[in-house]
Amino acid sequence: MKEKTNLFSKLVNLSLLLCSIILLIPNKFKAYPIILLGVSAIFYYIKNRTEQKFPFKKVGLLSLLFLIFIVSIAYTGDLKSAFTKLSTMSSLLVFPVIFGLLDASDYRLKTTIEKRFFLLFIFSNVLFIIVSFCYFWNQEFNFSETIVHYSNLVSLRFGAFSMHPIYFSLYVGVAMLMLVHTIKQEKNILNKIGYIMVFAFFGVIMAILMRKGPIIYLMLSLLLLMFFYFKIKKAVVALGVLTLIIALSIQYLPKYKNINRFEELVNLNNTGKSSTNARINIYHCAVEKIAEKPFLGYGIGGVQSHLDECYTAKKITFEDNTKSYNSHNQYFGIILTVGIFGFLLYLASLYQIIKVYISKRSFLGISILAFFLLNFLSENLIERENGALLYALLLCFFFYKKEESYS
Repeated sequence: MKEKTNLFSKLVNLSLLLCSIILLIPNKFKAYPIILLGVSAIFYYIKNRTEQKFPFKKVGLLSLLFLIFIVSIAYTGDLKSAFTKLSTMSSLLVFPVIFGLLDASDYRLKTTIEKRFFLLFIFSNVLFIIVSFCYFWNQEFNFSETIVHYSNLVSLRFGAFSMHPIYFSLYVGVAMLMLVHTIKQEKNILNKIGYIMVFAFFGVIMAILMRKGPIIYLMLSLLLLMFFYFKIKKAVVALGVLTLIIALSIQYLPKYKNINRFEELVNLNNTGKSSTNARINIYHCAVEKIAEKPFLGYGIGGVQSHLDECYTAKKITFEDNTKSYNSHNQYFGIILTVGIFGFLLYLASLYQIIKVYISKRSFLGISILAFFLLNFLSENLIERENGALLYALLLCFFFYKKEESYS
């Protein structure tokens, strides 16, 4: 009996570590590590069940937004779209259930596994960047051209591993936050220097991807985490150096058509074709549609058609000539889907989750959650598989992990 329990414990650990390198798994196979983790959790629960009941309240708290979305099917205008969206966001329910099973069977995440989870996540980002860059460089591009086109190439020409640069920036940003935690915990000076070099490398990659929102939100999240971990002077100096690395990289590395995307922020108007101006037009339509149906929203499948109607009525066009854009703000997206009441319920669940993080002194968890919530301001992160998967995994991981302690 004990041998079987140990076997399933090892399977759970292995599955978690596979989830940490999800970036390296082809898009159509990303569900497999989650399935393996789920099966391992079920067997571990069966073989190691305690008197502790299944934590329905915790699971409900972590998956509340998804459950509200399910309820909205009752009044949605497009059932096919509704089930497609729910399938894409299924991680928001699957991970809470899996971690609930582990919690009910008294599974404890060992410090060694936790450390490996962070290091493997960081390593997967480094490997993804190096392999993808060399892959494109080995084709028709020289080194400079690869830098110029890298963000678009990763999005459009990396086959089964393709990822939109905003979501790629999200993964790199999370890896940078984990690096700060790792540097804080590391005692070996040479290892610390190595981690700092990787941190600077990630800063250059963020500059090459040049997504304004993720960079700004990362800076704020890093500032929060560094204030938790270091003295104010050290935090400000470290963040200042990183800011300088990113700014110089943006300024002097070759860019597509020599465009600095941050210049959009000082040149705002409603008619330009930049991503910033596109969002301004989208937000006008989102607010208008919220005002038309503020309390219950349009249901999980009915939002996009109403936004598209607004774009057509206002003759709004976008840079890539795409006629259908989501709200590009997760908070607007939630209100459009389930109304103000549903949004307030989601905020209440976030409040309870943050309280748990604080009680566990999970400063890394708080900072990573802050990074996600800030990115919600300019992207519907959990309505894409890559965003929903990472958000749900880390939300549950830090909710159930043990209290942190620091010297």
